[in-house]
Amino acid sequence: MIDNVIVTVNAENQAFVVDMELPANIPVKELAPKLLETLKEIEPGKFRRLEKLSLICDGVILPDSSTLESEAVWDGKILIVR
Repeated sequence: MIDNVIVTVNAENQAFVVDMELPANIPVKELAPKLLETLKEIEPGKFRRLEKLSLICDGVILPDSSTLESEAVWDGKILIVR
């Protein structure tokens, strides 16, 4: 079991890319709101209107009940947010 993964977060349809260390074992339904809050602090102009994030890896929307680890999101993966 791993605790954290380092991924590249890329905002779909926006010029925004950042590398982040994220917890690997928190359900997406808990991780997504925390990630959105962080993104709003980093780039308020790009994310202030969003109320919810979908997380996508390898073209698949990650289910709310899954974790990054259970979806094989490892170090170096690209995580698309929309």
